[in-house]
Amino acid sequence: MSRALVVLAVWLFCACASGAPALQIPHVRLGAPAQGAGPAAVWRPLSGPPFVLLTEYDLTNASGTVRRHTLVLGLNGLATIAPDATWDAAPLLANRSATRHLGTSDAAGVAQDFTWKALDGAWQAWLDAPSPGAPGDGQGQARAAWLHGMRDGEGKGLRPRQSLLGDILHSTPLIVGAPAAVEQSARYPAFRNRYKARRLAAYVGANDGMLHAFAADDGSELFAYLPRALGPRLSLLAAPDFQAQAFVDASAGQGDALLDGAWHTVLASGMGMGARGLFALDITDPEQGAPPVWEFGASDDPAIGHLHAPPIVAKLRTGTRRRQPLFGHFVIAPSGINPLQDDGNGALFLLSAGKPAAQAWKEGSNYVRLATMGADPALPNALGPPALALHPDGSALYAYAGDLQGRLWRFDLSSRTVQLLFTASDRDGLAQPISHAPVVVFAPGGGYLVLFGTGKLLEAGDLLKPSFKVQSLYAILDRPEAEPQPPPTRAQLLRRTLEGSDSYTIKGAAVDYGGPQAKRGWYFDLPNARTQGERAAGSALALGGAIVFDTVSPGTDGPPILRSYLLDALSGWALDSAGLAGPGATTGAAVAAPLLPPLLFAGPAAGSARDPTGGTVVTRSITVLRGASTSRIKIAFPAGRVGWREVGNWKELHARTRERK
Repeated sequence: MSRALVVLAVWLFCACASGAPALQIPHVRLGAPAQGAGPAAVWRPLSGPPFVLLTEYDLTNASGTVRRHTLVLGLNGLATIAPDATWDAAPLLANRSATRHLGTSDAAGVAQDFTWKALDGAWQAWLDAPSPGAPGDGQGQARAAWLHGMRDGEGKGLRPRQSLLGDILHSTPLIVGAPAAVEQSARYPAFRNRYKARRLAAYVGANDGMLHAFAADDGSELFAYLPRALGPRLSLLAAPDFQAQAFVDASAGQGDALLDGAWHTVLASGMGMGARGLFALDITDPEQGAPPVWEFGASDDPAIGHLHAPPIVAKLRTGTRRRQPLFGHFVIAPSGINPLQDDGNGALFLLSAGKPAAQAWKEGSNYVRLATMGADPALPNALGPPALALHPDGSALYAYAGDLQGRLWRFDLSSRTVQLLFTASDRDGLAQPISHAPVVVFAPGGGYLVLFGTGKLLEAGDLLKPSFKVQSLYAILDRPEAEPQPPPTRAQLLRRTLEGSDSYTIKGAAVDYGGPQAKRGWYFDLPNARTQGERAAGSALALGGAIVFDTVSPGTDGPPILRSYLLDALSGWALDSAGLAGPGATTGAAVAAPLLPPLLFAGPAAGSARDPTGGTVVTRSITVLRGASTSRIKIAFPAGRVGWREVGNWKELHARTRERK
């Protein structure tokens, strides 16, 4: 592939303190062109047609947009994207620059409007300097107006813009509708009823320094938030010689949380390589704006780095009272890339969602840092995004995350302890980096199966031949409630082999998770890792007991090759054309689509005739969307009554239950 794609608009960030080697992260997506499609999001409303939000970026002009397209459902179950957009955010934004609602926060974390008169002294000083640390030039008010969308200063010392909306390179739109109907708290139904008709909104970070909220129905901008952490750098955006670089280049997450005794919907987002740390907003009523809840950055804890993946808003058990569990709501995020204080050991942060904005961050009081251990300080490292295992009451029990030194960790969110589960390495003992969030599914006999692929594509050197090492897909069995065992080795996993060229047949015996020959998971090596650099392209997606796992192979004469593997999560076998897993099915064919995370859109399901026990096999048609490209797969899974047993001593058990009462 052309190396010009790698060096175009590259801006490298380094850690500023000694410690583990810093990762050199370019702004451009490795292997991607200077103009193209960004991440997408899909939404299926309760009424009306489903739709997809497609993003675009143009690094040459530092601009981008978001477009809404209808999904058209075909009779064969395939959803296709309508060619004409319902709305396009960039031109809509240009037409209302004078009436925009822009917000930020002051030094105490309190909301303030992003207008020159409303901004505090620090903000005004930052905007008055043409670059960080430079003396003021008296243009601060003009830059504030330029950021607000006023265009009369363009070409008069301030950069002319093709679009007010910046490039959207790594940020996946987050679509938020009514509060979910999953919380059982006594006060939650009233909250949900109050906001059940709130306006559907899409939240996306752009490299114009803002997180934007767009109304999903008409594309109008409801508000935009400028994180205070970006304040010292924002004046760069208006420089006439500006080249595209990261500002709010990350994806957001959301959840409902109790703040000071009342329910709210909280959004949390990092800033990618724009700044270290993350921020939280109250998006309970997006038409009224989104006051900041708090920001958390390197000045609060130097172990927090740059975050790209969406933080998780979750309910955690914090203790008991009268034998009843107590809960709190937290924002969960990894330490990320290149923290200032970097000993090579990553950490998972649990940040109190309800911390008052003016209250200082204090470890052990309003946040917890769960650190890993034993990293090689001579090698770069970063803890990747986590996946959660939930209790039936909706609280998070465990978080699973991997790091770039190949180590998979379990974080017990109740006891606040950290356990090494597995170290991914090839047969020669070379560590295999884990850079994406795992997938967690229930395992037969109890516990969880943690699935993840290895390999990284973060630095320009990852495109070169020396980085082409064996990479794998793993499924690791974890039973947290069982007697602790040492982490398994490769020999304790069932090895699967892949045969073929254009697509692959996955061979190997059935996995035994509980018998005398029990294995502690399964794995296979990616077939093109040594020759073409094949590695995980992102997190796997799980649906109906199956996973869709994408890989990317950058070491070809042409563009990088994207392959997609459709697998049964428990067995590791491929799924055939009918959606059934078996040792003869093939998968892993190359996909003609952009290098973007896939989206799964479930279509209609059909059940087979019931067997004598009442069981049936349900086959569901799934549309896989990658940008504007669509394809279809089938997944079959058992449903209905699949078995039964008679409890012979039910009378005795019933009597004992009555005695205990």
